[in-house]
Amino acid sequence: MKNSIIKVKEYIKNKGFIIGISLLIITIITTNAYSMINTNNKLVINNESISKAKKNTIEIHISGEVKKKGKLVLKRGTTLSKALSKAGGITENANISNLDTERKLINGDKIIIPSKAQIQEKEVHIEEEQIKEAMGELTEEIININKASKVELMKLKGIGEKTAENIIEYRRQKQFEEIEEIMEVKGIGEAKFQSIKNNIKI
Repeated sequence: MKNSIIKVKEYIKNKGFIIGISLLIITIITTNAYSMINTNNKLVINNESISKAKKNTIEIHISGEVKKKGKLVLKRGTTLSKALSKAGGITENANISNLDTERKLINGDKIIIPSKAQIQEKEVHIEEEQIKEAMGELTEEIININKASKVELMKLKGIGEKTAENIIEYRRQKQFEEIEEIMEVKGIGEAKFQSIKNNIKI
C-alpha cells in the first residue's frame, strides 16, 4: 500500500513537471508568433508611409550658377524660387532674369542656372542675327570653310564674330577634312551645324 502511494505521488509530480514544460513551450510559441505578427504589421505600416512620402515628393537635378549643385528631394508643388533657396541660393555670377522663378517643378526636372556671361553672349548672338537679317546679309552661297574670311564666315546663319574667329583659329592648327568637323569648333553644336551644313564646303 505504501509503495502504491509513493508511485502515485511520483506520477503526479512527473505529470506536473510535464504539464509545466508544455505550458512554457506553448507560452514561448505564442509570444514569438505575436511578435512576428506585430513586426509584420509595422513593416506594412512603414512601407505604406514610405510609399505615401514618395507620392508627396519630387526629385530634381540643379546645376550651373548655384551654391549647391546636385539632386534635390522637394515637396510636390515646390517652385523654382524655393528650390534655389534649398540649393543654397544663386552665385554672384548668376542671371535668372529670364527664368520663371514661380514655376512649379515636376519630378525629373533638370535645372541649369545660367551665368551673366552666357546670357550676354546669347543676347549678342541674337542681336547679330537680327542685324544680319535686317541687312540681308545671310548668305545662300556655298562657303569654303577652309578659305573663307571672317566676314564671309559671318554671313552664315548663327555665326557671329567670335565664332568666325574660332573657325579661323581652328583651321590654322588643322584644315577641315569634312564639313562635320566644324562641330569641333567652340560655339558650334549639332543644331547650328544643321542650320549651315547646306551652305558650307571644304
